[in-house]
Amino acid sequence: MAKRASPTVTPERSRRALVLFFSAPLQREPLEHCLSEGSFECVDSTGLGSRRPDLVIWSRETGAPAESLLREASLLDQRWYPIPLLALLPAGLGLAQERLEDLPCAGVLQSVKLQPQRFRHAVQVLLDGGRIFDVLRDDPQVQEPSRGFAAFFLRNLEDITRSLAHLRRQLGRGDLGPWSRRLLEGRERELILVRRLLLWLWAPLAMAFGFEERDNLPRRHPAAAASPALAGETVRSTELTLRSRTAEGIWDAISSRLRLATEAQGLEKGEALLALQAFRPQQRQDLLLTLLVELERALLQLRQVPLSPDTIEERWDRIEQTLLQQVLMELTGPYTQLQGGGQALPVRDRLKLPADLPRHARGLLLPLLRTLVSAEPVLVEGALVAPDQPRALFHLELLLSDWLLGMAIVVAEVVIESCSSWPELRRVMLDPEYLPTRNLERLRNQINTRTRLINLFVEPVRIYESRRELLLLGVDGVERRQLLEPRDAELERMGPLQRLVTLALEARDALGPQLRQAVERIGRALVLLLTQVIGRAIGLIGKGILIGLGRSMKS
Repeated sequence: MAKRASPTVTPERSRRALVLFFSAPLQREPLEHCLSEGSFECVDSTGLGSRRPDLVIWSRETGAPAESLLREASLLDQRWYPIPLLALLPAGLGLAQERLEDLPCAGVLQSVKLQPQRFRHAVQVLLDGGRIFDVLRDDPQVQEPSRGFAAFFLRNLEDITRSLAHLRRQLGRGDLGPWSRRLLEGRERELILVRRLLLWLWAPLAMAFGFEERDNLPRRHPAAAASPALAGETVRSTELTLRSRTAEGIWDAISSRLRLATEAQGLEKGEALLALQAFRPQQRQDLLLTLLVELERALLQLRQVPLSPDTIEERWDRIEQTLLQQVLMELTGPYTQLQGGGQALPVRDRLKLPADLPRHARGLLLPLLRTLVSAEPVLVEGALVAPDQPRALFHLELLLSDWLLGMAIVVAEVVIESCSSWPELRRVMLDPEYLPTRNLERLRNQINTRTRLINLFVEPVRIYESRRELLLLGVDGVERRQLLEPRDAELERMGPLQRLVTLALEARDALGPQLRQAVERIGRALVLLLTQVIGRAIGLIGKGILIGLGRSMKS
């Protein structure tokens, strides 16, 4: 069953947006200060009255178990639905990103020091009907200090807040005398002055809530001083922003993240990306960005006419070949000419795709295309998830990243094959390391050998175990992810040699337990034979020798 997608609720621009806060006073003051510059009216539950807010902001001061966070968020979502809910979470929750993705909130922000510009941006995105999910990656559990000035101010502020609430309930009674009312009003003014004094002492933006006025400063984890592993490291976050919940908005959110990762030039050194690593850095970046541009054009063509899933697959088979050929032509430029055979030849006319290009797995590509074309729900770990949910967006990003890197490797291998017969092309496309013929041929042999080994041995094992290895392109580099899904149709289409690999695995699974039991029994029999039979015989022989020696000494 698909998760309920939060509807788009956009406030009218002719009035101020009403923002409702559920947070401690010490946290609410800096947040309201950030929104004071815009057209926002900030209230708490006591000042809301009968009005309907445009946005609900729920701020947690300390961490809590995942079940508690999910329960509180669910209650708020049920109470204020369809109003968008923005959850502000502290660092040090010790929760995995997957647990935070399950929160029924239109926006989730987790940070060590929340930046005003980042907070205002999140509020505006949610008011415009979008979504935002920006949490810390690999957030460890941080123990909050239970003593010190921070705890002292918080305890006193909470006491003052409770006393003010009690006094206002008393003042709301109609049976108070004039002297009692004056005494209570005087006490209320005293508590308000004390509260203002505490906030004046403790609520500068850099101290009370951890705001940073300069947005270009790196966010560092509060445990960095105590943990050598975190010292000096910048805390990275997911930074996922969905401005529109349509198919176009989903594409914009995912493609923008992949463009940032492409511009970071973070490809790892490994056998999986040998062909891409042979390119010059600028050529490699141009290849990935051109693939994204051409894919966007192909999606525009598919969106023009409503298509069924079968029709999308048929049209994509025709579009993909044209898309890759166009990428290959754009990669070298329309007017680039190189020397070949004693004359200047246009590069784009010499680079042609072979007819037997490897196809990307249709089981991964078709769900991605259906979502990017018509915003259909996504199947993630056996559950249908609305495409605007963070869990679905990260899954779509993984699928799109794997297609992007897979097609880039295909195009790179075509270019490398052309470079072997056209030496002048190496200077334009490849890294200077591969200008010598020996190095280039070694690279080609490595790529071909690895491809054959994967097709004959590695991929049959993955198919038989119903798993896929996907490549996720991120700012920090390429990360390998495992995806489990049934692959029975591919298992039936395998060749004879690949079937032998699966039969060997099946025989090992079938005969392995029996062989282990047989070896264990043989081992126990050998132990019994050595200890009970041979050992006793050796002991009797030794005893007889000792008796004989004793008799000979007596005689």
